[in-house]
Amino acid sequence: MRLSEAVASIVLSLALVTFLTLAWKALNLFWLRPKQIERCLREQGFKGNSYRFLYGDTKEFISAIKEARSKPLEACNDDVVRRVMAFHRYFVDLHGMNYFTWLGPTPRLNIMAMFVQSKAQGKESTEAAQWRSTIDSISCDD
Repeated sequence: MRLSEAVASIVLSLALVTFLTLAWKALNLFWLRPKQIERCLREQGFKGNSYRFLYGDTKEFISAIKEARSKPLEACNDDVVRRVMAFHRYFVDLHGMNYFTWLGPTPRLNIMAMFVQSKAQGKESTEAAQWRSTIDSISCDD
């Protein structure tokens, strides 16, 4: 009888340790790490919605797409971005050109910096150089 109680105690202890380990990993994956990344991005000057558990900005994505599809596409208007990438236009209007969104617990960083355009044209301004140094210095490792 005592041997079976000892085995049961060991099995219960192992199950408890396994459960606590998995719970900690889930908490870290779905809450602590996204909040840490959000804090880091805000310190770097990016704007965006706060992280919401599991679904992120999915509701905003869906509502922006539904709103864009509910309106007819005008034949004389060549601005198809509002229709094709409705969520992008929604977030640019809300947060500006450099923002982050959440796809579940994963951040999506959108940078529409000037140095990308100037580099494509073969010239780089001082503002573009400043943006490049800012982007190169982004590090979220604590």
